[in-house]
Amino acid sequence: MIKLLIFDIGGVLIEFNEIDYIRYVAKKHKLSVRSFSRALMPMIDLMEAGRMDLPEVEARMADKLHIPNAWLEWDSTYERIAKPKTDVKKLLVRLSRRYKVVLLSNVSETRYDVMKSDLIHDLKFRTFASCYLKMRKPGPRIYRYVLSKMKVSADEALFVDNLLVNVRGARKVGIRGIQFKSYAQLVRELRKAGIKG
Repeated sequence: MIKLLIFDIGGVLIEFNEIDYIRYVAKKHKLSVRSFSRALMPMIDLMEAGRMDLPEVEARMADKLHIPNAWLEWDSTYERIAKPKTDVKKLLVRLSRRYKVVLLSNVSETRYDVMKSDLIHDLKFRTFASCYLKMRKPGPRIYRYVLSKMKVSADEALFVDNLLVNVRGARKVGIRGIQFKSYAQLVRELRKAGIKG
């Protein structure tokens, strides 16, 4: 029986895609999307794992691409283009009346602050942020950590993420997983799993 629902934030509760950010900044400053992405993506992984901070990323990007630090616009662009998905947020509130609901996100510290204060401030669910845990999805440790903290076994949990790689990571530790594609699809998949909200 499912007792715990674990939801990703970016791409599930918040409409945001890293490529949208990369395209926006690249276009604004006339940079190659490809070179900007190739330089930035490995550093995003390090920020999300809590192993690099924003000033260090800005300095490295400035050095690699010969651009001013300010061009990265990490938080301001995120604030501008990230939008909450109100239908999914309302669903989580309804689900929380019957199940434990937590949030699990691969996120940098500064974006986590923006997310919590501006985009999902009205949700009071326990949040597990990769930057503070020093581990990221789809690694098995982060899923096991959440299960341990919530005192449930893997077969009592269900995980929802927009990225299939993260869903597969959860499945590898025994957690049932749903890849989020749309609100209607999520509701159908939850019903198939016996979860009504």
